[in-house]
Amino acid sequence: MPSSKPVVLIVATHPILRNAIYESVLLMQPEWEHLEAADLARALALIASRPIDIALVSAEVRERLRAALARAGAGRRCATTRRSA
Repeated sequence: MPSSKPVVLIVATHPILRNAIYESVLLMQPEWEHLEAADLARALALIASRPIDIALVSAEVRERLRAALARAGAGRRCATTRRSA
């Protein structure tokens, strides 16, 4: 049975960054289901295996993930918000 809770996917190669994002989301939305991926292959496997409501993707993998999804013909909307330095 599919989960009724929103599912957030956190993708970052650096464990400290992944943990910081996880802790932030947990504080704001503790009822959400959290999934983590340390690399592109794991992120793609999770995306293929289940619906993802929100993906928080670090800058170092964002373009590679977008390109991989485009090659796979994922056909999903991909909204990107970039933070200016």
